[in-house]
Amino acid sequence: MRAFSRVETLLFAGSLILVGLVVPAIHRAVWTQAELLSYRATMRDLTRTVQAMRSRAKAQHRLLELRVNAVRGVFELASIEGGPNPLQRLERTIWLPKGLTIGAAPDVLTASPTGELPSASIIVEAPSYNRQFRLTTHETGLVQLHEEPTS
Repeated sequence: MRAFSRVETLLFAGSLILVGLVVPAIHRAVWTQAELLSYRATMRDLTRTVQAMRSRAKAQHRLLELRVNAVRGVFELASIEGGPNPLQRLERTIWLPKGLTIGAAPDVLTASPTGELPSASIIVEAPSYNRQFRLTTHETGLVQLHEEPTS
């Protein structure tokens, strides 16, 4: 069995150092992309929920409310059946992942049994990525999601 030369030892040590520097950088880049994809998926889910509110309220003949709790970072969809004692039922809860915060939003977004959904804007921010998601509803029923860089 032969001993390693100095050149072979230096090449081996250099490759270990290089791997030690490159692998964590690749891991951070992949983790960053995965986290950003998670944020986008959550916002698409919220957008689909808001889009469906109008038609569901009309089809079920009841109010649907999207309650926004900015402090806790949660959206709660509740259905409300009228009458002397209104019956409220929580239909869905969407929690924002860690790293997303609600920048601006109405406390409640209501879809009426006639299918009306007011114009509103919900802004969710991802400060660590300098990103802002803007969900906008229009009286016509159009719901749009835009992702914008923040400065």
